[in-house]
Amino acid sequence: MVVTLLPVALGLLGCRSSDYALTASPHVLSLEVTSPSYGLFLGEESAVVTGKVAPLSASVLVDGVAVQLAEDGSFTTTLPMDGLDYRMIEVEATLASQYARERIPVFSGTNPSESWPGEATARLTGAGLDKLGEAVGGIVDATGWDTMISDAIPSLDTDYVDIYATGVTHDPTVAYLEPSEDGIAAQVVMGNVSLGVEINALDGWIVIPIEIGFEQILADVMLTPELDDEGLLSLVISEAAIDIGKAAFELGSLDGWLLELIVDAISSFIEPLSTLLLDWLIEEYGVIELGGPLAFETDLLGTTLAAQLSSLWTDDQGLGAGLGIGINESAHEGAPSIPTPGETDGLDGAHASLALHEGAFQLLLEDALISLLADLDLGGMFGDIIGAGIEGLPGGDDAPSGDGWCVALDPGDAYVVRMKESILPVAQLHMPDFRFEAGVEQGGDCEDWLEASLEVTINLGLEGGTALDLGVEVPGGALLYYGADPESYTEDEVVAGLGEYMGTMIGLAGGFLDFDLDSLLGDLAGSGAEGDPLSAVFANLDVEITDSRKLYNDDGTWTEGLYVLSLNLFAEE
Repeated sequence: MVVTLLPVALGLLGCRSSDYALTASPHVLSLEVTSPSYGLFLGEESAVVTGKVAPLSASVLVDGVAVQLAEDGSFTTTLPMDGLDYRMIEVEATLASQYARERIPVFSGTNPSESWPGEATARLTGAGLDKLGEAVGGIVDATGWDTMISDAIPSLDTDYVDIYATGVTHDPTVAYLEPSEDGIAAQVVMGNVSLGVEINALDGWIVIPIEIGFEQILADVMLTPELDDEGLLSLVISEAAIDIGKAAFELGSLDGWLLELIVDAISSFIEPLSTLLLDWLIEEYGVIELGGPLAFETDLLGTTLAAQLSSLWTDDQGLGAGLGIGINESAHEGAPSIPTPGETDGLDGAHASLALHEGAFQLLLEDALISLLADLDLGGMFGDIIGAGIEGLPGGDDAPSGDGWCVALDPGDAYVVRMKESILPVAQLHMPDFRFEAGVEQGGDCEDWLEASLEVTINLGLEGGTALDLGVEVPGGALLYYGADPESYTEDEVVAGLGEYMGTMIGLAGGFLDFDLDSLLGDLAGSGAEGDPLSAVFANLDVEITDSRKLYNDDGTWTEGLYVLSLNLFAEE
């Protein structure tokens, strides 16, 4: 029986030996990351990283920290966003000499392109109305009210004496504007008004010029803005009243019957003056047609930007406006659905506030910059310039000679624009998986030399408060392929070196991106007919963004992506 069982025992030992040898043999390392998905927007949640690795003898690091494996090789860990706009999650697995890596970019909040409301709101503040009042005074003077007075005052014509008005002089008219729920209360001040009168007696034998002076003439009116269906803007005048004050004049050394005649005649000039002005104001300017429609459409490197004034109203904080905006579509119409910034939402003393959603920046930059970067031709001279930089990287001496360098940029599909409570920058474009590829031209073919995934952030600053200025940061990245001798470089050194050149490469594209808020507002302001009263106001625009802050709702909550920009519209004298 022992003899019989011996071959069986030896067979069993042989099976175990075979099984043991199979288990101990090298296995192919595999790594699978099941969550989060690539480019996921997490809202307010943390990133939950799950995956599976094989074999169990492998080790796994998530963002450089070892994680515990379950019996089936699965793992899970949670990474807080800690207020970051994005996070590049790096999962690494190692087994002896084998190495696997997955890089997954994720973003906090929601996608601005999906929450973009297609509109903006604006507020002309009390400080802005003060500045506008100066311009309105110029509009009033341009109406020729002084000439109207001179022409409308009746003359006195007798056989012996003629008395008639010769003209009106005055200081520049100033308008003081006070907003309310009912409209804008305007007090128009015509200062140092002097009415010239000439007495001609005895067919020119006696000519006496007289100046009748008024310290100021005050016109108080209520202005109600109206925007019709065609986008034409007008101001309706109501509750008008005019006070000409007390007249001051000198009659010289005249006496007797001539003095009495002149005093009576002057009184006939003064008494109807306020009535003349009021009747003329209501008849000629009961409705002041300012012009319009205030709308424009422009092209930014193939991206169509359209804007129009869609609604207008007043309250005790100023003049509010709704702006419809279309990006690669018509401008939206109707009343806005987003809050209008209050006077206290902007920087103290700002002329205006503009409520803008960061989705506007993202949609504009998708076509105007991101697509441009992907299509940018960096061959030829540009390729040689960049290639010289690549050869200067650690390990660059190993690059083969050839007919030149071929370089390609790919911003990828995972990106986000976030506005900031700042104007330096006012917004940041994050592209965490920006691919950079470089190769050497060999007989018409491009031989791969280097491929990297770079975390690229473009800071969108405002030069002079209006002109877009691009600055580039590369806080991290990874080498996906490098043809150099592994002993001649470290990954961190090469990534850092590439980051220095990204500013040059993106600068080549940014040079084509011409975006100036001052010119865009000028286009909007100048979109009405030539000669409209508004054209005189907007001709003096000197726009500067001075501040950026989150725009809060009335209940103190914040709608993600909404910011209020403080603007000065007129240059300080």
